[in-house]
Amino acid sequence: MPPVEGFERARVAAQHALNLNPRSGMAHSTLAAINLIYDWDWAAAIRESEHALALNPHNAQAIEFLVIVQRLSGFWSQD
Repeated sequence: MPPVEGFERARVAAQHALNLNPRSGMAHSTLAAINLIYDWDWAAAIRESEHALALNPHNAQAIEFLVIVQRLSGFWSQD
């Protein structure tokens, strides 16, 4: 499946999961991944990762994406 279709399906599924359970850390982590990898929206990726971690501080996926986006933003801000 083309990435555009796969990422959009994942986004719809994560948003549906949040409609069913707004406290789903995994759904927030999934949105963080989509924001980081597909949208390149680092602020949204940080926001979703932090939200996921607030719900579950042991969410490895949220920790991973938060570290990645922080490292990337540090890399791109260097002169």
